[in-house]
Amino acid sequence: MEKKKKCSHRWRQVHDEFLLGGSFPCGWECVDCNKFVSSNEVTPEGPGGKILKKSARLVGPHGGHGQTSDGKSYKEQIIDENGKLTIIR
Repeated sequence: MEKKKKCSHRWRQVHDEFLLGGSFPCGWECVDCNKFVSSNEVTPEGPGGKILKKSARLVGPHGGHGQTSDGKSYKEQIIDENGKLTIIR
């Protein structure tokens, strides 16, 4: 039987876009194991593990589609620690 490796968690913040623009932080997501912790579940100490300063994920309003700054539709926008933006349509 193979043991599962324990994840040390590297967290990026997840934001949900408002219908009328802007966004709010809704939780944290581990970039290694995809575990999600809602903002209301996080203690003052944080989610535990390493917090990625530059990485984040923006989700369209209520999990739907939003519009990028050039007016094109997107489902998610993800920026990694190196500044690379990935747009999921």
